[in-house]
Amino acid sequence: MYLCPSIHLSYCRSPSSYNSIYEIPRAQHEDPVPQEQEIDVQEEYLSRLNSNVADGQASFLAVHARDACTTERFYMALTGYWLAIEGVRYAQICRYPLQSVQNEAWDAVDTLWDDGRTMQEIFNMLEVFDFVYGYLIRQIQCSRIDTFTQWVEDQDYLFDTETMETNWQYFIHDMRVMFSPADVIELLILTSQWKREPSQQLEWSPMEKVRYLKVRGFFDPSFSGQVEVVDVHLYPDTCYSFRYLEEKFESTMQRQLGGLEGAFQNMWTDYRMTKWKTDARGTALFWGVSNDVIMDRIKRLSWEQFKCLKPTFAAE
Repeated sequence: MYLCPSIHLSYCRSPSSYNSIYEIPRAQHEDPVPQEQEIDVQEEYLSRLNSNVADGQASFLAVHARDACTTERFYMALTGYWLAIEGVRYAQICRYPLQSVQNEAWDAVDTLWDDGRTMQEIFNMLEVFDFVYGYLIRQIQCSRIDTFTQWVEDQDYLFDTETMETNWQYFIHDMRVMFSPADVIELLILTSQWKREPSQQLEWSPMEKVRYLKVRGFFDPSFSGQVEVVDVHLYPDTCYSFRYLEEKFESTMQRQLGGLEGAFQNMWTDYRMTKWKTDARGTALFWGVSNDVIMDRIKRLSWEQFKCLKPTFAAE
């Protein structure tokens, strides 16, 4: 799908997935996220040979489609995130004899999110996340603001004190953490079928939709008696989001900047918010470059953020 010309073009033109209630509230951003044109991803993929995308775009993607390295980078990045969210899911549903054992389990989960990846590998993960969990997931029926409540009906999921849009943003966040890539593909296929055959009443009832989410541990996965004996009074942080991986990326780059304390966070925020869409989206997987090249690229494109900061050198 990523290399299907019409889907790839639609993805490159789509709103950024970086703007969310957990990072930059949409209402406070200078450029509100535009409405996204709906696309039947399954239909586009099946009819990709008849795509009306410009020949240059199709030829460019065809070259990379024949490059085994592109496929390898995509699936390495995808399975890296998949493994991390599966680790979260299993840690949530297990029963533990001791609190210390639960803490060890969550330490192991934390390791899955921070396993010494290179900058290029993290860039690949960000790009694949944006495509699968930013773009594809928005094509699923349950991600629409006018239908998501059908998937949480009678589950005490919505916050009465929040607006419908804010509740929807919380729901999108949870989808990104709880859905596996296989879930995303399955729901894309179902969404396509439901739209193309409305007269056959194929669409699930709200009860069936809720059951689908329950099986995936969507609703409050913790349970009474999960830890049998509290032998230590230290408790794990069980809240994860993809922002956590971005923070790891920032800290990795910050170490390489040495004395420029705090500089990279400003540059990275500027790059991710304003430069990523035109520089890295749709192309990062094709780069295959070194860490130094990526660092120089970010410095060059976000130089205004960089040059206004005074170097702070560590004491000799």
